[in-house]
Amino acid sequence: MRRSLPALSRERYRVILLTRNGSYCWDEEICLANEDKPPAPPELLKKMRALQGRLEQALEPLPPTVEELRNELRRILQKAIRDEVLQTPPYSATQLLKLESAEQSRKVKERGGTHAIVGGYKDIPRLSGDIDPRKKFIRDDGAVIHFSITVRESPGQLELIAYDFELYHPSRVPIWFVRFDLNQPGHHNDRELGLRSHVHPAHDDLQIPGAMLSPAEALSFLLYGFRIRREAARTK
Repeated sequence: MRRSLPALSRERYRVILLTRNGSYCWDEEICLANEDKPPAPPELLKKMRALQGRLEQALEPLPPTVEELRNELRRILQKAIRDEVLQTPPYSATQLLKLESAEQSRKVKERGGTHAIVGGYKDIPRLSGDIDPRKKFIRDDGAVIHFSITVRESPGQLELIAYDFELYHPSRVPIWFVRFDLNQPGHHNDRELGLRSHVHPAHDDLQIPGAMLSPAEALSFLLYGFRIRREAARTK
């Protein structure tokens, strides 16, 4: 079921969506159009696939169940609140961290033991202005964090299928946003570019190879890391 766009900002959303690679998309036709992007040159594709294979081997083991993974992320968020690097109140942090089954999640098409953990509302246009820390994960410096994780659960084992972890600064200073993506196997980025795991450095159409992080590593990095080093040094 497609979501309708606000009438006053429909054209604004359409411009944003036309630059997506299918990671964020409210219109099926636009998503399909993004699949027409040219593949990487064969030699580069070979190298990127070899790199991806090495990254996958270094992935940190996940907790055995999706509920345990959610609890691990909840503990990281609550510690960040105690450390005063996250403005979001404790009760809101728990409410914003949601667990969805494949049937509930519009992002997950697979069935049978597949779940999505969603952290915060995904702000597609990355709005500026007054942002309520009760409704979003907001760092001490005003940066907004949101994420989603797709996993497949089998008895005693949890498989990481996909994720996207994004941090953005509403003021666009010192950088607009950064996003760490892991696409599902067989996604266009995986199949044609060899970039199943990649980073978007403040532009949705720019992708660079990225470390294949565990959800706990990615969340911890966006909470405590990715800060101007001079400012980080002054706070020590």
